[in-house]
Amino acid sequence: MRHSRPVQTRPGARCWWCRYVAPHGPAILAALSLFAILFAVQQSGWLQPLELATFDYLLAEQEPAPPHPKILVVGIEEADIQALRQWPLKDVLLARAIKHLLEHDAAMVGLDIYRDFPQEPGHAELLAVLDDPRVIAVSKLGVDESNNQIPATPGVPQARLGFIDLVLDPDGVVRRGLLFAKQHQQVETALSMQLALHFLYQQGVTPYDPEDKPGFVLGKSHFRPLQRHSGGYRDINTNGFQILLNYRRHPLPAELVSFTDLLEGRVDSEKIRGRIVLIGTTAESIKDSHLIPFSRLAKTYVQTPGVLIHAHILGQILDAAETRHEWQFMPQWGETLWAAVWCLVGALAAWGIRRPLLLQVMALGALGALIGVHFYVFHHHSFWIPLWSAVLALLGGGLSVLGGRFAYQTLHDPLTGLSNRVNLAQRLRALRRRPSRRHVALILVELKRYNLINAVLGPQCGDTLLVETARRLRGIADEYGRVRWNHWCGDLLPVRTDGAQFALLISRDTVRDSVEEIAQVLQKRCSEPLMLAGEEGFPTASVGVALSNESSQRNLLQDAHAALSHASALGKLVEIVDGKIEAEEIESFQTERELHSVVRRSNGDLPHLPEFKVYYQPIVTLKTGRISGFEALVRWQHPKKGLVLPVEFVPVAESSGMIVTIGNWVLLEACRQMQAWRTEFSDLLISVNLAAPQLIHPQTLNYLETVLQVTNLPPTALKLEITESATINHLETALNVLSVSRSLGVNVAIDDFGTGYSSLAYLSKFPVDILKIDMAFVRNMDASILDSSILRSIASLAKELGLKIIAEGIETHRHLEILRELQCDYGQGYLFGKPQTAPEAEALLRSQPVW
Repeated sequence: MRHSRPVQTRPGARCWWCRYVAPHGPAILAALSLFAILFAVQQSGWLQPLELATFDYLLAEQEPAPPHPKILVVGIEEADIQALRQWPLKDVLLARAIKHLLEHDAAMVGLDIYRDFPQEPGHAELLAVLDDPRVIAVSKLGVDESNNQIPATPGVPQARLGFIDLVLDPDGVVRRGLLFAKQHQQVETALSMQLALHFLYQQGVTPYDPEDKPGFVLGKSHFRPLQRHSGGYRDINTNGFQILLNYRRHPLPAELVSFTDLLEGRVDSEKIRGRIVLIGTTAESIKDSHLIPFSRLAKTYVQTPGVLIHAHILGQILDAAETRHEWQFMPQWGETLWAAVWCLVGALAAWGIRRPLLLQVMALGALGALIGVHFYVFHHHSFWIPLWSAVLALLGGGLSVLGGRFAYQTLHDPLTGLSNRVNLAQRLRALRRRPSRRHVALILVELKRYNLINAVLGPQCGDTLLVETARRLRGIADEYGRVRWNHWCGDLLPVRTDGAQFALLISRDTVRDSVEEIAQVLQKRCSEPLMLAGEEGFPTASVGVALSNESSQRNLLQDAHAALSHASALGKLVEIVDGKIEAEEIESFQTERELHSVVRRSNGDLPHLPEFKVYYQPIVTLKTGRISGFEALVRWQHPKKGLVLPVEFVPVAESSGMIVTIGNWVLLEACRQMQAWRTEFSDLLISVNLAAPQLIHPQTLNYLETVLQVTNLPPTALKLEITESATINHLETALNVLSVSRSLGVNVAIDDFGTGYSSLAYLSKFPVDILKIDMAFVRNMDASILDSSILRSIASLAKELGLKIIAEGIETHRHLEILRELQCDYGQGYLFGKPQTAPEAEALLRSQPVW
């Protein structure tokens, strides 16, 4: 179909903010408010005890690991002290023990016993064995709460000294290991670290500092210093180089033998060879024990000797160097974001789920998922993420929304979920207080058959109608709304005011045309049929629109009611109150309503529209002057108005989508008629216009093939005409339809060529056979040098591209002469004949005219 204006696209593009964010505004506000409180609580450190207790539990749930194969602990037990009848042990006993270990090829020996002054006899012997490069002596820096310093054994070089200070958390548990500390401008190394460094050095592994990254790399692991807010910690003392300890889930971190067994030769040499050996006290009476994460779970709070804790630390360093298995933490901003996400999850779930049982199931599921994620990353990736801040954020986000639901229900209709009259009144008062909002609109919609449906089909069907109408109203608000960044809603507010009456408040500065379009769509959708009690119901909606200005805004609701009453009284679908209602607008509404009535009666795959007629305008081969085909043009035989031209109803049909049905019917009728003519007049072609909605319709190609099969018309006898504007906005879809049509043998022509703003740019992309020059160039070519030049350029371009040309608008013999000089292929215009009925066109064919 041809019409006088291009297809218009709907301006109210669906906005993701309006669709997904704005409806959950109260949930987001509640979640953010609660999260701010939780963030302050978390930063204050109040959640740290819970996080540390959870860390202990998760650590205890690790899979059991055997004692470390590269470490041996020689423990001085109560039985050893009783058997030797001495404490502290004499230097001669320690010297004998160390010498025995070295003779049996111990890789390294760490003496976790202070020897800041001699314990004769045997001090000289002890100094001799301490001089071996495989032996590490100890000192105490006093970095713990006691501040007690114990110097190292005199004469032992700094490279073979290690401190044995342990870092206690506020609850007295050792969860952190101090590897390095700075004292008197000198970096001191822990016993476990010294042993690991010397042992790995023997294997060719040395540490190095990575570029632009904190910490150091040892083997396959990058050791990073613990930060003040790592994991569940909050503002801890991180002096020195500390790491989080990953205790082995086993009663002992390494194999333990007694000091007496070692001295008496009862320890197998294979247990010593190639291992790192720690010598220290395990007797409870020595008071060198501390709480570790497993102690809390034992309920008796059994403490672990210091030498075993050092064995844990040593084993962790060795494992990390070999397997890249070291603790990881989120940055502080990541922890904050993690908690914020769960806060939003809880808030959105509570806001969106209205059934209590389902909400409980979802809450338990979300809580289980959260705990499961923490459990998984803790055990499989050594990733410590604070748990309780996320748990409280999840639960608190949901509870805060539930607490605010009562306030929400006071402003919303319980059946439809739309804003109620109270909310509308508040919004109108707010708009009156804002002078910047000078031009707003209120649309009222009333369902005319609601009371009848209620009485005949029952209240349940009436409720169904209201809910469906609310859904349609929301859809329109989503499509046409824009977000106001200073409000948690779009600028189109759907409302249920009372009974079967709804409203749509447009709170942006707007103009009449845009409001009218929204009102038309609203009336059409609210009047669409729906299923009620198993039968199709046809609701009828009247729409009243009030447009405000500086002086009328305070009467907006009253004016909208007046417009609605006026529409009902006059039997109109839409009434707009803004000072004037133009006759053209009323006619457009009436046309759309009547088109709906006609098109709705068309059933089946092949449409039947008896009120429409196809007229045929001849197309002439200019070289021979004989008729080569016709263009099919639709007319509406209105029962009251008579013959209605396309310019009066095609734009309305396109904007409402009815053009697809009408265009399909024209294609079917034109092909039927052409096939009937071709039995007597061969080699004729029929041209049919394809509107933009048809071009992008998913069933267009299937329908085209069906029409060709039903009518038996050869595809080469059909020519589809499309305008440039019909393809620009949906280029890929249009190209596909045209390419497939052409592959079937159907001819393709570009209609009104030369009027599109991208004619030359897009011409090479179109799979076309014919260019149809717009009549404006033809009519003025003998009077306008510019039009004549354009016409010659188009003709030259078509020849170079191998395309044929149809010139429309030929009204005089002078036009015909010029076009023949330009070697145009075909012509169309009043010179050859006006659009005419099928019998008239057939009579013209029989007369065999020649021009």
